[in-house]
Amino acid sequence: MYDVRSAIHVRTGPAALTVAVDEWLTGHGVASRAFDDAYAACAHLLLDFDLVPDLALVAVDALRPDELELVGFIRQTWPRTGIIVYGELAGAGLADGWPRTMSCRSPAALRQLLAEPPTDALRRLLVGDPPTERSVLPRPVPAGGAQAPAAGVPMSGMPRAADGPAARAAGGANPDSRAVLTAEELAALLDEGDATRR
Repeated sequence: MYDVRSAIHVRTGPAALTVAVDEWLTGHGVASRAFDDAYAACAHLLLDFDLVPDLALVAVDALRPDELELVGFIRQTWPRTGIIVYGELAGAGLADGWPRTMSCRSPAALRQLLAEPPTDALRRLLVGDPPTERSVLPRPVPAGGAQAPAAGVPMSGMPRAADGPAARAAGGANPDSRAVLTAEELAALLDEGDATRR
């Protein structure tokens, strides 16, 4: 029930940590797709949304503030996927309170997570084990013990494409109007990103 057969890994953090995560996945026979920037990961979310991974791992330390919305895009695109956010920025509450999501807020916490099989991490995300003392924190239960929204139901407070800086600068689009970027918006972002790297 908790088998981890597939994963995506957004490798936007320190090389030593991302290599350790890649080796952890490979060592446990998990088929994984790696992305070295947020734009490639977003393109995968839009174009291959039907390839639902069991786990998504996101190193957040090298992401720009507007790229941190990637974690919300992953959660919206794949509501049943377990998400592990790691890096120093993970301690900023980036994924706190989201279902099936945990944060490794230090290299030591990540190393402790990597000492167990991916299936154990996924099991903890799915059944909501209580927090451990190693700073690997599963999602907190909302006040009053409320259940997380069902798959496909928009979650309040979650970043959306329409909440991004461009939408706010344009007068603030309705955040519930859509969940992901259109193909045209993604193409424009990718072209803009390529132009700035030249």
